[in-house]
Amino acid sequence: TSDAVDYSDAYYNRGNLYYNDKNYDAALADYTVTIEYYTGAKNVQAGVLDKAYHNRALCYYNKGLYQEAIDDYTRALAINPGYAWAHYGKGYSHFMLNQNDSAIAEFESILNSEIDPQARFGLGLALVRKGDFTNGMKNLHQSCDAGCSEACETLDKNMYANPGVMLNFQLPQ
Repeated sequence: TSDAVDYSDAYYNRGNLYYNDKNYDAALADYTVTIEYYTGAKNVQAGVLDKAYHNRALCYYNKGLYQEAIDDYTRALAINPGYAWAHYGKGYSHFMLNQNDSAIAEFESILNSEIDPQARFGLGLALVRKGDFTNGMKNLHQSCDAGCSEACETLDKNMYANPGVMLNFQLPQ
């Protein structure tokens, strides 16, 4: 038997606290410890490893490391292909790298999901940037009408004209 104590949940939870305080380097370190532990574990608690990859991807995103974020979102989706928030974050990471077709594909994959308004917001921005103004604006308006405050603010301030603005994410509840 091993006398080792499993602190992986504590690292994950502390990573969330660091993330919410915008201490992304410390959060990255704690999510990495969690990932390393759960990657080799036999009995992984459902929804832990995919969320750890997702949360680490959020840190990379907020540090401007978009390809690293895409890599971790891809790992989260390999574990949980239906993880809408991972598709959403991956879409924005592609968006920030000007990979509009990949961003559009990610956002379209989560239309009609529980985060449809947010997906339509991202889709609208990517379509506008790609030059499809009509469909982009349609999605931005649908997103706003469904209660996505970011979409409403984007429309009110004409920010869709410069869709490359840095978008920050909060951890999904």
